[in-house]
Amino acid sequence: MKNAWQYALAGLLFYATGWLAMMIAPPPAYISSIWPPAGIGLAAVLLWGYRVIPFIFLANILLYLKVFDLASVLDSPQKLMALCSVASCGVLRVWLATILIKRFAQFPYTLIAIRKIALFFTLTGGVAAFIPTALTVFALHISGVIVTQDIYYAFIKAWIADCTGVIVFVPLFFIIFDRQQRIWEERIITLGLPLVICFLATIALALFFQQQATQYLQFQGVFLPGFVSIVLLILTGRHEWIKIQVEQRTEQLVKKNHKLSKRDKQFKKLLQTQSVIIWRADPVSYRFLYVNEEAESILGYPVTQWRDESDFWWQRLHDDDKDRVQAFCAEEQAAGNVDLEYRMISAEGTIVWFRDSHTKVIKDGVVSELYGLMLDITKQKLAEEEFRVAAITFESQQGILITDRLGKIIRVNKAFTEITGFLPREVIGKDPKILKSGRHDKSFYKHFWQELADVGKFEGEVWNRRKNGEIYPEWQIVTAVENNREVTHYVSVFSDITHKKEAEDKIHNLAFYDALTGLPNRRLLLDRFEQEIAIARRHKQFGAVIFLDLDHFKLLNDSQGHLVGDELLIQVANRLSSVLREEDTPARLGGDEFVVLLHANSENLIEVSDHARTVAEKIRKQLNTPFLLHHYQHQISTSIGITLFPEGDERPDMILQQADTAMYRSKSGGRNAISFFQPFMQEAADQRLKIEQDLRMAIEKEGFMLFYQPQVDHTGVMIGAEVLIRWDHPEQGIVSPADFILVAEESSLILDIGLWVLKNTCQQIRTWLAMGITVPRLSFNVSSRQFRQREFVDQIKNAISETQIPPHLLGIELTESVMIIDIADTVAKMKALKSLGVSIAVDDFGTGYSSLAYLKSLPLDVLKIDRSFVGDILLDSNDAIIIETIISMARHLRLRVVAEGVETEEQFELLKKLGCLLFQGYYFSRPLPSVNFAQKYLRSAKSE
Repeated sequence: MKNAWQYALAGLLFYATGWLAMMIAPPPAYISSIWPPAGIGLAAVLLWGYRVIPFIFLANILLYLKVFDLASVLDSPQKLMALCSVASCGVLRVWLATILIKRFAQFPYTLIAIRKIALFFTLTGGVAAFIPTALTVFALHISGVIVTQDIYYAFIKAWIADCTGVIVFVPLFFIIFDRQQRIWEERIITLGLPLVICFLATIALALFFQQQATQYLQFQGVFLPGFVSIVLLILTGRHEWIKIQVEQRTEQLVKKNHKLSKRDKQFKKLLQTQSVIIWRADPVSYRFLYVNEEAESILGYPVTQWRDESDFWWQRLHDDDKDRVQAFCAEEQAAGNVDLEYRMISAEGTIVWFRDSHTKVIKDGVVSELYGLMLDITKQKLAEEEFRVAAITFESQQGILITDRLGKIIRVNKAFTEITGFLPREVIGKDPKILKSGRHDKSFYKHFWQELADVGKFEGEVWNRRKNGEIYPEWQIVTAVENNREVTHYVSVFSDITHKKEAEDKIHNLAFYDALTGLPNRRLLLDRFEQEIAIARRHKQFGAVIFLDLDHFKLLNDSQGHLVGDELLIQVANRLSSVLREEDTPARLGGDEFVVLLHANSENLIEVSDHARTVAEKIRKQLNTPFLLHHYQHQISTSIGITLFPEGDERPDMILQQADTAMYRSKSGGRNAISFFQPFMQEAADQRLKIEQDLRMAIEKEGFMLFYQPQVDHTGVMIGAEVLIRWDHPEQGIVSPADFILVAEESSLILDIGLWVLKNTCQQIRTWLAMGITVPRLSFNVSSRQFRQREFVDQIKNAISETQIPPHLLGIELTESVMIIDIADTVAKMKALKSLGVSIAVDDFGTGYSSLAYLKSLPLDVLKIDRSFVGDILLDSNDAIIIETIISMARHLRLRVVAEGVETEEQFELLKKLGCLLFQGYYFSRPLPSVNFAQKYLRSAKSE
């Protein structure tokens, strides 16, 4: 045990001093007039801790064996109990004294102040010893050691002995063993030695009078060592207090002297850095009596010249300042400090500005002393001049905005308010983003800040927003202001170019847009067409051109006049624009001929032709709706021709000719028709129409089936399944969704099909549950049009309610493109589904609009990595990196990840190494009908 020797020493001293005290104590109780163990036990606990207590208890037992004979203790349980009680009272006294002084006297301290000395011994002696002494005397009385008539006398004597032992032996113990406090070492002679002598004298006198059979020292002799201890503690404490005060005062003086010396050095350094001339002059002649060495470095004249020439100062004053300075000196007579600014001519002939702060000392009405400081303020004056010029420039006709390095606006000029409408108090302290129009994307601002970082300047056209909400163009120059290569401010100078832009737009419109309808003209169409062909060839994609001609337009024009004909053309243009996407281009070639350029965004000719046919149908439907022309209702038809591009090296005019040829085929076929330039495309369009008709029939007769493909964990145990639809075609057999879903989505049949899948999935779950089978979560795909229905969430609720299935067994899968359309509606619907308990997965993740922005804001559960990454994972290291990144990102977003399209064991093992835990693909199982799926997976799930 650490410090065991200290604990043993404390017990030994406790026993030895107690045995010595019992030598002078009368039997049978052996209550001495002074009890050293009381002080030694307390001091040992205060100095070495509570681990001393067991040794004190043992020493107490050994001491009181003198009172209780060992043989009698062993024979009498009552005496054994009394012995233990007396020993415990000794421990109680020490413990209670320690608690009291730590709680009420804030011990530890070194017993210097009189108040603390009195409080210490009152608590540890008088208070702490009272109850333990009483209990000790009571235990001795019960055991027959003290008779009834001696109880009071024994208590008083024992209590005084404990108090005296504390007063004398606590200081002695600290003097001998406390090496952390310097004061106890210094009290060895002044306090320790006298206490030892007094104690030994008390013992000697007690032994002497004991031999003389007298009771003289029963009470009287005990007060001597206690009195000596307290007096000497007070005296040595007072001496120590005075010594501490002297040391503290000395330390304070040393610190003050150090501060004064430091300030003196700082003052001298400040004078040197501030270009200050310290001078003293004759108060009558103004001749310099003293100047410091800085005078020569500032003006270039030797210090001796300053002192030797009687009119040195006057001769170097700037001529323009002499009259003002002379008048000031003549008027200024009062004593005190005075400031005056003037110019002096240096030895090199340059002008130096000074602020002269001088002091006059007047005695008996006479100036007796004149001294001061001449501060070089040339740079300040130049800066003030520059600032004045800058202030005039700042209030120019151009708007000016200044920000700090963090981009917070700190100042604007009057022109800023006139251009933007914002008052200074409305923008100071705010971010310039309050002017943001929303017309610039992230790439624009990335280029903006890159220019500032690289060259320290940006110049270009920026669209901003006025206070009234109006968006306007401005030509802006932003400059980064640097100090020591660190940007401190940004200055933006801008001008409103609204009128210039309007003029440019007017010229542009005349050149590139049809004056009647506002649609792009042939020139702009061909320009965009060339760009579309170049992009399509680069990305190996296809687009389409729709050429349309109004049937019998000439008849209307001739019969009703050109105004009515023009009105029809305007309304046709509006209807065309209403059915097209933003990336598509409607144009008017002239007369009643219009062209629609469909953006190239697909690698599949079939898909492009289907999309072109759908758009053409929408256009025909719109134009077949009657027109109201100046209160005259007119109905027309249109002949439409379609061609695809690029299929060779055709030029835009050749492709337009092909579409025109297809349009004339429609006219020759009876008008109000749609024709493709390529014959096989016409066949494909007919095939699409047949698929649509067959789908309608399949919906009516419920000619669909549900297949289930399991999703497993890394051990191969199934944890869920994806529900996949199959079309049981009466002629073609089982048809994959890839062959009919696109047609279903374009024809709106997907809404009926999606609802059928939802209801039948819930019904299948209910059937399996009724059979006592444990059902995993089943998730099915939801199309964009189905998800965008207002009643979509209600459809889910109703299906769950009707089948009474647990909602957590149902999940939906959405593609990324579905979720980013109308993000607010997406979030609202997802939260509603999550509140039901339905899980939500992102299908084909990584192929669409993968963005942390929507992943962070949407309440998702699962990311499904697209099979295109998994299929090439063994061949393309980039796919492995992408998958690993997706897994890491999902883990931090607390989303589960499922790898789709796992077909080989090698893919499975590599995906596990990359951290993927869930899998789906042919390696585990192909999609199975419900019966086969239940036989292979659900029975085992039930048995588990």
